[in-house]
Amino acid sequence: MSKILCLCLFISGTILLHAQSDIRSRIEELLPPSQCKVEVMDVVYPKRFQELTLKMQVAAATNTDWFVNYIKANAKPGQPLPYDKNFGLTKDEYNEFLSLGEKRELKCVETVDLTVTTNGNSFEFHTGGALPDLEAVKFLRQDLAVKTPFGTLTNPAPAHYEGSGPIGSYTGYQWQFEAGGKDLNNYISASFLVGRAKTGKNFIYYKGSNVKDGNAVKDAKIFIYYDGSGS
Repeated sequence: MSKILCLCLFISGTILLHAQSDIRSRIEELLPPSQCKVEVMDVVYPKRFQELTLKMQVAAATNTDWFVNYIKANAKPGQPLPYDKNFGLTKDEYNEFLSLGEKRELKCVETVDLTVTTNGNSFEFHTGGALPDLEAVKFLRQDLAVKTPFGTLTNPAPAHYEGSGPIGSYTGYQWQFEAGGKDLNNYISASFLVGRAKTGKNFIYYKGSNVKDGNAVKDAKIFIYYDGSGS
Protein backbone atom coordinates (compact mmCIF):
# COMPACT_ATOMS: atom_id res chain seq x y z
CA MET A 1 0.00 0.00 0.00
CA SER A 2 1.47 3.37 -0.99
CA LYS A 3 2.31 6.05 1.56
CA ILE A 4 -0.15 8.43 -0.12
CA LEU A 5 -3.01 5.91 0.21
CA CYS A 6 -2.11 5.25 3.85
CA LEU A 7 -2.11 9.00 4.51
CA CYS A 8 -5.51 9.40 2.82
CA LEU A 9 -6.98 6.56 4.88
CA PHE A 10 -5.56 8.05 8.07
CA ILE A 11 -7.01 11.48 7.28
CA SER A 12 -10.41 9.99 6.38
CA GLY A 13 -10.46 7.99 9.61
CA THR A 14 -9.53 11.05 11.65
CA ILE A 15 -12.28 13.13 10.04
CA LEU A 16 -14.84 10.36 10.66
CA LEU A 17 -13.86 10.01 14.32
CA HIS A 18 -14.07 13.78 14.77
CA ALA A 19 -17.55 13.85 13.16
CA GLN A 20 -18.75 10.99 15.39
CA SER A 21 -17.36 12.72 18.47
CA ASP A 22 -19.14 15.93 17.49
CA ILE A 23 -22.48 14.12 17.03
CA ARG A 24 -21.98 12.26 20.31
CA SER A 25 -21.43 15.52 22.17
CA ARG A 26 -24.55 17.07 20.65
CA ILE A 27 -26.66 14.04 21.52
CA GLU A 28 -25.39 13.91 25.10
CA GLU A 29 -26.21 17.60 25.53
CA LEU A 30 -29.82 16.73 24.68
CA LEU A 31 -30.08 13.72 26.99
CA PRO A 32 -31.38 14.24 30.56
CA PRO A 33 -28.94 15.28 33.32
CA SER A 34 -27.89 12.79 35.99
CA GLN A 35 -30.90 13.67 38.13
CA CYS A 36 -34.04 15.55 37.17
CA LYS A 37 -37.80 15.58 37.20
CA VAL A 38 -39.47 14.72 33.92
CA GLU A 39 -42.95 15.53 32.71
CA VAL A 40 -44.62 12.46 31.23
CA MET A 41 -46.64 13.68 28.29
CA ASP A 42 -49.54 12.17 26.40
CA VAL A 43 -51.70 13.24 23.49
CA VAL A 44 -55.24 14.06 24.60
CA TYR A 45 -58.14 14.11 22.11
CA PRO A 46 -61.62 15.65 22.45
CA LYS A 47 -64.24 13.41 24.07
CA ARG A 48 -66.26 13.22 20.85
CA PHE A 49 -63.18 11.96 18.99
CA GLN A 50 -62.80 9.17 21.55
CA GLU A 51 -66.45 8.19 21.06
CA LEU A 52 -66.04 7.94 17.29
CA THR A 53 -62.77 6.03 17.70
CA LEU A 54 -64.52 3.46 19.90
CA LYS A 55 -67.17 2.91 17.22
CA MET A 56 -64.44 2.29 14.63
CA GLN A 57 -62.62 -0.07 16.98
CA VAL A 58 -65.78 -2.12 17.47
CA ALA A 59 -66.27 -2.28 13.70
CA ALA A 60 -62.64 -3.32 13.19
CA ALA A 61 -62.89 -6.05 15.84
CA THR A 62 -65.88 -7.62 14.06
CA ASN A 63 -64.26 -7.47 10.61
CA THR A 64 -60.53 -7.69 11.26
CA ASP A 65 -59.47 -9.32 7.98
CA TRP A 66 -61.30 -6.72 5.93
CA PHE A 67 -59.71 -3.85 7.88
CA VAL A 68 -56.20 -5.24 7.48
CA ASN A 69 -56.62 -5.77 3.73
CA TYR A 70 -58.27 -2.36 3.30
CA ILE A 71 -55.37 -0.63 5.03
CA LYS A 72 -52.85 -2.53 2.89
CA ALA A 73 -54.63 -1.52 -0.29
CA ASN A 74 -55.40 2.11 0.54
CA ALA A 75 -52.91 3.47 3.10
CA LYS A 76 -50.80 6.36 1.78
CA PRO A 77 -48.25 8.32 3.84
CA GLY A 78 -49.69 11.55 5.22
CA GLN A 79 -53.20 10.89 3.91
CA PRO A 80 -56.33 9.58 5.66
CA LEU A 81 -57.95 6.37 4.50
CA PRO A 82 -60.79 6.84 2.00
CA TYR A 83 -64.21 6.48 3.65
CA ASP A 84 -65.94 3.10 3.71
CA LYS A 85 -69.19 2.11 5.40
CA ASN A 86 -67.38 -0.77 7.10
CA PHE A 87 -65.69 1.80 9.36
CA GLY A 88 -68.86 1.73 11.46
CA LEU A 89 -69.38 5.47 10.93
CA THR A 90 -71.47 7.52 8.57
CA LYS A 91 -69.56 9.63 6.07
CA ASP A 92 -70.36 12.77 8.09
CA GLU A 93 -69.11 11.08 11.27
CA TYR A 94 -65.89 10.03 9.52
CA ASN A 95 -65.27 13.59 8.35
CA GLU A 96 -65.94 14.78 11.91
CA PHE A 97 -63.50 12.12 13.17
CA LEU A 98 -60.76 13.40 10.84
CA SER A 99 -61.42 17.01 11.83
CA LEU A 100 -61.34 16.30 15.57
CA GLY A 101 -58.13 14.32 15.13
CA GLU A 102 -56.38 17.59 14.29
CA LYS A 103 -57.43 19.10 17.62
CA ARG A 104 -55.23 16.89 19.78
CA GLU A 105 -53.25 18.44 22.63
CA LEU A 106 -50.09 17.38 24.39
CA LYS A 107 -50.58 17.41 28.16
CA CYS A 108 -48.57 16.40 31.21
CA VAL A 109 -50.17 13.36 32.86
CA GLU A 110 -47.49 12.63 35.47
CA THR A 111 -44.22 13.92 36.95
CA VAL A 112 -41.47 11.35 37.59
CA ASP A 113 -38.00 11.48 39.18
CA LEU A 114 -35.37 10.32 36.69
CA THR A 115 -31.78 9.28 37.33
CA VAL A 116 -29.31 8.76 34.48
CA THR A 117 -26.17 6.71 35.09
CA THR A 118 -23.16 6.36 32.82
CA ASN A 119 -21.95 2.79 33.05
CA GLY A 120 -18.84 2.57 30.88
CA ASN A 121 -20.13 2.92 27.34
CA SER A 122 -23.83 3.31 28.11
CA PHE A 123 -26.32 5.83 29.41
CA GLU A 124 -29.02 4.10 31.45
CA PHE A 125 -32.33 5.48 32.70
CA HIS A 126 -33.81 4.77 36.15
CA THR A 127 -37.26 5.80 37.36
CA GLY A 128 -37.86 3.38 40.24
CA GLY A 129 -40.16 1.34 38.02
CA ALA A 130 -42.40 4.29 37.11
CA LEU A 131 -41.42 4.14 33.42
CA PRO A 132 -40.32 0.53 32.75
CA ASP A 133 -40.28 1.00 28.97
CA LEU A 134 -37.70 3.79 29.31
CA GLU A 135 -35.65 1.76 31.79
CA ALA A 136 -35.32 -0.96 29.13
CA VAL A 137 -33.50 1.49 26.82
CA LYS A 138 -29.76 2.22 26.76
CA PHE A 139 -27.80 4.80 24.77
CA LEU A 140 -24.50 3.25 23.61
CA ARG A 141 -22.01 6.12 23.40
CA GLN A 142 -19.27 4.52 21.31
CA ASP A 143 -21.64 3.14 18.67
CA LEU A 144 -24.03 6.10 18.73
CA ALA A 145 -26.77 3.50 19.06
CA VAL A 146 -29.90 3.00 21.14
CA LYS A 147 -30.47 -0.50 22.48
CA THR A 148 -34.14 -1.43 22.93
CA PRO A 149 -36.15 -4.66 23.41
CA PHE A 150 -37.22 -4.28 19.77
CA GLY A 151 -33.69 -4.16 18.38
CA THR A 152 -30.61 -1.95 18.40
CA LEU A 153 -31.18 1.34 16.58
CA THR A 154 -28.11 2.69 14.77
CA ASN A 155 -27.12 5.60 12.51
CA PRO A 156 -28.81 8.62 14.13
CA ALA A 157 -30.11 11.18 11.63
CA PRO A 158 -30.46 14.90 12.32
CA ALA A 159 -34.10 15.79 13.03
CA HIS A 160 -35.45 19.23 12.29
CA TYR A 161 -39.09 20.26 12.27
CA GLU A 162 -40.75 23.63 11.78
CA GLY A 163 -44.47 23.76 12.38
CA SER A 164 -47.22 23.24 14.92
CA GLY A 165 -48.16 19.69 15.88
CA PRO A 166 -48.07 18.37 19.47
CA ILE A 167 -44.37 19.20 20.00
CA GLY A 168 -44.08 22.25 17.80
CA SER A 169 -40.76 23.20 16.22
CA TYR A 170 -37.70 21.24 17.36
CA THR A 171 -34.21 20.04 16.47
CA GLY A 172 -32.46 16.85 17.52
CA TYR A 173 -31.48 13.35 16.45
CA GLN A 174 -33.60 10.35 15.56
CA TRP A 175 -32.99 6.60 15.29
CA GLN A 176 -35.33 4.24 13.46
CA PHE A 177 -35.56 0.47 13.07
CA GLU A 178 -38.01 -1.70 11.15
CA ALA A 179 -38.23 -5.39 10.25
CA GLY A 180 -41.05 -7.07 8.38
CA GLY A 181 -41.69 -4.42 5.76
CA LYS A 182 -45.27 -4.14 4.60
CA ASP A 183 -46.53 -7.27 6.35
CA LEU A 184 -48.91 -5.67 8.86
CA ASN A 185 -49.45 -9.02 10.58
CA ASN A 186 -45.78 -9.60 11.40
CA TYR A 187 -43.38 -6.73 11.97
CA ILE A 188 -41.13 -5.01 14.46
CA SER A 189 -40.58 -1.27 14.49
CA ALA A 190 -38.97 1.20 16.86
CA SER A 191 -37.89 4.82 16.87
CA PHE A 192 -36.08 7.03 19.37
CA LEU A 193 -36.04 10.81 19.09
CA VAL A 194 -34.12 13.12 21.42
CA GLY A 195 -34.41 16.84 20.83
CA ARG A 196 -34.92 20.36 22.02
CA ALA A 197 -38.24 22.07 21.47
CA LYS A 198 -38.50 25.73 20.57
CA THR A 199 -39.83 26.31 24.08
CA GLY A 200 -36.37 25.46 25.46
CA LYS A 201 -37.43 22.12 26.93
CA ASN A 202 -35.58 18.96 25.94
CA PHE A 203 -37.54 15.79 25.23
CA ILE A 204 -37.37 12.09 24.44
CA TYR A 205 -39.99 10.43 22.26
CA TYR A 206 -39.59 6.65 22.08
CA LYS A 207 -41.98 4.08 20.67
CA GLY A 208 -41.80 0.46 19.63
CA SER A 209 -44.11 -2.28 18.45
CA ASN A 210 -43.80 -6.03 17.91
CA VAL A 211 -46.67 -7.71 16.07
CA LYS A 212 -46.88 -11.44 15.37
CA ASP A 213 -49.73 -13.11 13.49
CA GLY A 214 -51.71 -9.89 13.74
CA ASN A 215 -51.41 -9.65 17.53
CA ALA A 216 -49.40 -7.07 19.46
CA VAL A 217 -46.75 -9.00 21.40
CA LYS A 218 -45.22 -5.87 22.91
CA ASP A 219 -45.76 -2.13 22.65
CA ALA A 220 -43.88 0.78 24.16
CA LYS A 221 -44.45 4.50 24.04
CA ILE A 222 -42.71 7.17 26.09
CA PHE A 223 -42.81 10.95 25.74
CA ILE A 224 -41.02 13.04 28.38
CA TYR A 225 -40.03 16.68 28.74
CA TYR A 226 -37.22 17.83 31.03
CA ASP A 227 -35.00 20.79 31.72
CA GLY A 228 -32.71 21.57 28.80
CA SER A 229 -29.57 22.12 30.84
CA GLY A 230 -27.92 18.95 29.53
CA SER A 231 -26.02 16.33 31.47
